[in-house]
Amino acid sequence: MLPYHLMIELHWSGLSLDGLAQHLLAYEPAPFDPDPKPPTEGIRQGADTLMSWIKWGALGLIFALGTGGIAVFAGGRLTNNGDWGTRGRNMMGGALVLGILYGAIYEMIKQFTKTP
Repeated sequence: MLPYHLMIELHWSGLSLDGLAQHLLAYEPAPFDPDPKPPTEGIRQGADTLMSWIKWGALGLIFALGTGGIAVFAGGRLTNNGDWGTRGRNMMGGALVLGILYGAIYEMIKQFTKTP
């Protein structure tokens, strides 16, 4: 059942339900397609491979920096060496900042390369 206000609109516009259905079924998309064609498979596959190497390489370095920072911090605390503890803390902070920066850059690149 159609809502009352829609039936009133159809009545005053002079368009019947059959006319509305015919109008909707007769819709044809525009002949111009604004979407560009996707790149060929070879180019796309190569670009995806390069991006995955960069992505996983950067993640590996950030993980290594954070893990090394934890180890240096723990070693500095266990040996009561304040310099090593400070270095480890700075390494962990650097890994955190790089991880946040990585996430922001990755999302930006993902938005630019997204195909509709």
